[in-house]
Amino acid sequence: MARLLDQNALLVAVALALSLLVASVTQPLAGEIRSSDDAALAAANSGATAESERLAEALLNSLGPTNPIGGSADAVPVVKAIAVQLVRNLDPLNSKWNATNPQWLEMLQSVEHDIAGDVQTEWILSQARHRSAFVTNVARRLSTYEMAQLLEFCTSPEGRRYLKFQSELSEAQAAATYAVMSRGTSRVASATGVRIEQPSAHVMKERLQLLDRSTLAQVTGLLLAEAQRTHGDVSGFQAWPTLANELALYEGRRLDDIAARYASDIQRIDNFNASSQGQHFHAALGAATKALATQTVADRWAFVDAEDTKFRSKWKAQYAANTR
Repeated sequence: MARLLDQNALLVAVALALSLLVASVTQPLAGEIRSSDDAALAAANSGATAESERLAEALLNSLGPTNPIGGSADAVPVVKAIAVQLVRNLDPLNSKWNATNPQWLEMLQSVEHDIAGDVQTEWILSQARHRSAFVTNVARRLSTYEMAQLLEFCTSPEGRRYLKFQSELSEAQAAATYAVMSRGTSRVASATGVRIEQPSAHVMKERLQLLDRSTLAQVTGLLLAEAQRTHGDVSGFQAWPTLANELALYEGRRLDDIAARYASDIQRIDNFNASSQGQHFHAALGAATKALATQTVADRWAFVDAEDTKFRSKWKAQYAANTR
């Protein structure tokens, strides 16, 4: 099967599972262990105390939908992302087989329906593994004092408000990224009749500034800085400005609404993001994301291959019938 690893597809595939960052993460943080198998995870565990892991578990639970392995067993974003990849793989060498094709959405909906049950099962089974890796790596990254301070913030009224803000931004980011995958960029979508609002330069600037306050942007910035300091590969991070621009166009009205409702909180949000506590928070999310990246990608490919084998005859017949 052709391996067409779409950057945006992979970002959403672990959509809310890995803070939308797995596709961009290729280099480990200095001194970090990459937990790609049980042996690596066991080695990492040796450096984490029971108290550290208890605090890391409590911190993860406090994050809700903002946490990097998802706040629930909702696999809908994953279904959508994997379906896009499978549909593209039906005719990978055909440059016209994309979101602009009239038959694309019909085929996409059919594939989504077929794989939904299997994705949900796999998603639930992966949660325990991901939680364990997250807890271990956060416990190794932060001191018990740092975790206790973050836990106090996340469970405070101000912290819960901050996490709600981040959750709403994450939902908008996931929706917009799926729109890009299923319909193409805003320019392509407009050419096929999809109405995309073109805001003024001032409005666009405000939307992009709002997105820069998101967990995704904050963690991406830290990981980029780390890659630059260690002379690592930074190519994967170049997608963020383009993706942010598409998010601001596809989900502009939603972003405007978020900005209006959180206007009185913006200064506190900025203060937290700029604080040492905020840096610790995002560094912990980044470390956990990086540690999970390798295994998540491997699991993703194994699952895609299995679904392709299971349904390929049906999908190929449907594709041939619809594109005659």
